[in-house]
Amino acid sequence: MLFRHEDKLLHTAAFFVMACIFARAVKASAPGLSSGALKCLTILFICLFGIGEEAYQSFIPTRTPSVGDLAADITGAVLGVWFYLDIFRGGK
Repeated sequence: MLFRHEDKLLHTAAFFVMACIFARAVKASAPGLSSGALKCLTILFICLFGIGEEAYQSFIPTRTPSVGDLAADITGAVLGVWFYLDIFRGGK
């Protein structure tokens, strides 16, 4: 470990990328979907994925679920969809 809470940064980064990819895929498959609906759908899906990820960790002996990790996942989802739609795509 390089620094304290390094795992939270890694969770945020991974879910940031996942949200960008998911938003891009949904935007391409449902071009008529409003920006607000796309943001909500992306954040909901990525958050559910994070909840599932934390839940399955409870079945792995060397891992434990963490609310902090889930918060980092949600942060990554929100930042990722915001970046992709509002910065990268210019609000389109």
